[in-house]
Amino acid sequence: MSQAAEIFDLAVAARTYFSPFSTIAGLDLLLPGIAVSMRRLHDLDRTGWWLLPVFTGIGGILMLIWDCMKGTCGPNCFGRDPLAGQV
Repeated sequence: MSQAAEIFDLAVAARTYFSPFSTIAGLDLLLPGIAVSMRRLHDLDRTGWWLLPVFTGIGGILMLIWDCMKGTCGPNCFGRDPLAGQV
């Protein structure tokens, strides 16, 4: 979606630094991105507050490492395991 927005920006505002479509697309994708990250933290039995250090350089590396880890097996304090019973 953001690549399409960049193409529209080039077509509409080619000679300026103003990029309305990319700005709107970025804002539209911000909230779903935060929701997916918080869901991933809950899969790891961590609270959503661990998303705040992402705004620093070290927090982004930490989140990348956690994204590569397997979630907790079985239920945790955030609910049941949605993949329980699947191999």
